[in-house]
Amino acid sequence: MTRERPLRRHLIQRWHEPGEHEPATAYFSRLAGHNLQISARVLATDMGFDGREMTPADCLDAVSHLDIAGMQALVHATPVVKARTVRLLGVEVRRRHWSEAPRVCPGCLAESPHHRTYHSLLAFTVCPHHGCEIVGGLDGPLAWWHPHLDRAPDGTMIARPLPRLQSPLISFEAWLLGCLGVDEPLDVPLLADVPILMAIDTVEFLGRASLGGWRVAAPRIGAPGFARKDVVRAGFDVLSGGPDALDRLFDQVALESENRIGAGGSQWGAGHAYGWLYKAIFFTRNQPYQLEAIRTAAARVARRRGAFARSATTLEGVDEKVPFLHQDEVARACGLHSRFVRPISERLGIRPLPSRDRFVRYDASTVPAMQEALASCVPRADAARILGLRTTELDALARQGLITPLCRLGGPTVASDRYRREEVEALLPDEDLTVVESGTDGLMSLSEYADSTRQWRPEVIALWKTGTVRPVGRDPDQTGLAALLFEPPAVGSSGSGPQPLSEPGGRMRRQTTRPGLTRCDAAALIGVNMATLGGLVDDGYLRTLTPEESGTTRERIDEQSLQRVITTYAPAVAYADVLDCGRTDAVRRLRDLGVDILVKKPGSEGLMAMVMRSQVTRALGLVRDPLAQPSTGWSTFWTAFGDHLVARSSVFRLARIPNGPEVRMRSGDRRTVIAIDMGCDGRAVITLEKGPSAPAERRVERSGFAHRDTTSWQTWFEWLETAGYRMRMAGAHTDAAA
Repeated sequence: MTRERPLRRHLIQRWHEPGEHEPATAYFSRLAGHNLQISARVLATDMGFDGREMTPADCLDAVSHLDIAGMQALVHATPVVKARTVRLLGVEVRRRHWSEAPRVCPGCLAESPHHRTYHSLLAFTVCPHHGCEIVGGLDGPLAWWHPHLDRAPDGTMIARPLPRLQSPLISFEAWLLGCLGVDEPLDVPLLADVPILMAIDTVEFLGRASLGGWRVAAPRIGAPGFARKDVVRAGFDVLSGGPDALDRLFDQVALESENRIGAGGSQWGAGHAYGWLYKAIFFTRNQPYQLEAIRTAAARVARRRGAFARSATTLEGVDEKVPFLHQDEVARACGLHSRFVRPISERLGIRPLPSRDRFVRYDASTVPAMQEALASCVPRADAARILGLRTTELDALARQGLITPLCRLGGPTVASDRYRREEVEALLPDEDLTVVESGTDGLMSLSEYADSTRQWRPEVIALWKTGTVRPVGRDPDQTGLAALLFEPPAVGSSGSGPQPLSEPGGRMRRQTTRPGLTRCDAAALIGVNMATLGGLVDDGYLRTLTPEESGTTRERIDEQSLQRVITTYAPAVAYADVLDCGRTDAVRRLRDLGVDILVKKPGSEGLMAMVMRSQVTRALGLVRDPLAQPSTGWSTFWTAFGDHLVARSSVFRLARIPNGPEVRMRSGDRRTVIAIDMGCDGRAVITLEKGPSAPAERRVERSGFAHRDTTSWQTWFEWLETAGYRMRMAGAHTDAAA
């Protein structure tokens, strides 16, 4: 330390040996009284250092010249204070664990009126030798400037003669004295080889948990019911009890959490079960303030109770058998992302256990079942090879419901589908089917039979599986389904597929007739967007068909529930023309009329407001529902065109039904969007839109359209649909060439 001027050390005329474990600050204060000074602060200022602070380093420097035998012990007992830590008797503690103001034991002072440096530890609350509380601290009666620590500056006696206990108390203070080398070490298994600073943090943490139980917010030491003495005693009692005591503590805290609402409204998981303890236990692993045994015990109790974290990585490394697992645990055990667990488990017929909120848990037997199913999976290409089909033909079998992929791993397209081997092999021809030598006259292979009936091979396989056609044998030179042999079809029989078009563009693609409607079709019929349709499904207005009911892997909407919604409800914007306002103001005006707004909730994004049609009719004072009136003008034309597309099972659908000559038609996969304009002076103009990054647009025109000639509408509908197919194929060829 560099000073502007040297200390006036000659002011100390009398001195004595320091007491046992006495720091330099206390020793300097006592020397002030020994030199007939009434204030150590005045003596420090006269000597030339800061008398207000009286830091341990300054006080040690001020007495370092004295010829005393206990100088080495004085240096050892003087705290070395840094920004975040304090070194005390050779042991490092946190700055917040140490008190700058004097703290003393009245019984120890009566034996020898000097300060013991270990009494400055805030966790040292009760003297293990006298059984009395430690006195002092920032709000205490003592101060370093007063030269007599055995009494307060106001004359109140602090020292009290107390008999020593026959044996020291078994307490955290006794453990501290053992670690500091003052007394014999106290054996506490959980605190073996634990640094003092971590032990203090752990005791205070467990003490607050034991006294406070389950709470949303962490209690502070010094608050009512959380005196530091009680906190230290309760925490040490838990540590002395070993791992079993830790388990009992966390079990009790989790038990208190039941039927109570945690932070953020949570009512499930470890975050709710432990309240404020959760983050203190599981989110300090990089800089641990508590023992690892605490995290292990909390994780063990959580797994035993089934209360897992939203991200279950906090419970890793705990060997505890449990009856059920969190969804994240199942995913990690199977090497999957958590979003794959539910679809795979449902595919295997495994349902999650009943739980609250978004907490998804499964029976522990789910893991081996999923692991076995994933181990037996084969990629899409391998499954097609086993069946002797092309991959696109395998996809067609899946669309027809003859086989269902177990999952889609590695990518978003069908190329990443995986099938269960046993389900793939179940589609193969029966081994009992007669083996027919190749070249036998009169028999046709699968490909030949499909060509003769103008069908696709997957369609013939579907007819075979339903019993409509029967193979008569199998070719030993072929593999899989390609080995099937059939009798030639009867003369005059034909398949269900349409004849190819004579013009370039290939045959029209048709949707297979299945129960229910796609989400896109259902949304178009109701007149809402896809997000609102999802809201109607979630709120129970619409019923969905399972893959077993619809015969497809995609979710479809039940037609009866859809028709019920169409006749009972309508989007609020549909009444914009009746209310003579814009689409945005329609919702506000209906709400002002007392109409209940359904589906759309405050703050919800992307959802359209739905209303009950009968309630709107009454609110408007009308006799008939205005939406029940027959449409006129262009609405009639486009409605008829939409019905035509549905009846023809076209892949195209209208985006909306406008009351004007312009409309947009798009395919089900949303990759093709076609703009139609029928109002160009008797000409119909079709433009293929390929998105903002399309290299060019394609345009087709035809003249002779007359809106009033309703008898010609059907002809125009067929032309619009056919032109759309040709433009779709031309656009695809353009992309391939590019």
